[in-house]
Amino acid sequence: MIRLTHFFALVAALASTTDAFSAPATSLAFSPDGSVIASASGQNVTLLSAATGNETGSFSFDGERALAVDFQPGGSLLAVGTGIPGEKGGVYMVDWLRGKRVGPVATNVDVVTSIAFSPDGELLAVASADKSARVFRVEDYGGKLVSVFALNGHSAAVQALAFSPDGQTLVTASVDRSLKVWSAADGKLIRSFGQHTDAVQALAFRPLVPDRPDAPPYCASGGDDRTVRVWQPTVGRMVRIVRQHDGPVLALVFTPDGRSLFSAGKAGMVRRIDADSDEVLGEFRGSSDWIYALAVSPDGRMLASGAWTGKVSRWSVGEKEINSVPAGN
Repeated sequence: MIRLTHFFALVAALASTTDAFSAPATSLAFSPDGSVIASASGQNVTLLSAATGNETGSFSFDGERALAVDFQPGGSLLAVGTGIPGEKGGVYMVDWLRGKRVGPVATNVDVVTSIAFSPDGELLAVASADKSARVFRVEDYGGKLVSVFALNGHSAAVQALAFSPDGQTLVTASVDRSLKVWSAADGKLIRSFGQHTDAVQALAFRPLVPDRPDAPPYCASGGDDRTVRVWQPTVGRMVRIVRQHDGPVLALVFTPDGRSLFSAGKAGMVRRIDADSDEVLGEFRGSSDWIYALAVSPDGRMLASGAWTGKVSRWSVGEKEINSVPAGN
């Protein structure tokens, strides 16, 4: 039987508080210029200075839980996935530079769990606990969303989704233990992967590597089976398994140069994995509690982690060392 332990624990925590920093930080994203970190926590999205860690702004969402954030590439929009568990889900579009909010756009019948812009910023994919995902077109960069197609086929909550770097495909991951690969052009299912032995919680595509422009895209997935698995979704094969994790993997992110993959989860440890092998290059304690979210700055020099406590931590990323960045620095 597939366990929903993490999802129900998260819903319980969100239902018990409305304060931005006493609910889990469920999603993080760096702005395109790297100056701001957006954090979804409770009923709020908080904007933090990447340089100092200080709050620069916040948005609340009328009694709905904010669970997912993503910045539009090359634009001024921040998409926020929201909802009320078991009742509805939706997306707000925020002009974060001007502090204006557009929406909401109703998208699902349960909370939005993950959102992702396509690399060109023209499409927005939305995953939900209602077992589905949808793709919308962003019209005129003004925040209006027009439904393009639905992605149906999972038998449990869709926990994560990600576009390939070339924007041609979209991968979804679910509590039903599967990954599904879809055409981003028409929403047709290309293939499914079922090698995970428990719920899949996180996805990340490897950025294009400059010295290997013709290499097929690689996608990493992490889940409750305590593994990170690396795939070539367009080819249709699993490349490798990284097993050195002490608990469920809830967050993944590649560095912009495609050389390293960071993982984190229930154990509170952040691990740096060689993107070309299963070698764990190093690890450090990112939190004394669960870590739900990871994000890397566009220049690759800063890693942000979001914990169960709501705290967002910043880490300086070097070639060999990773160090905590104190607030105000």
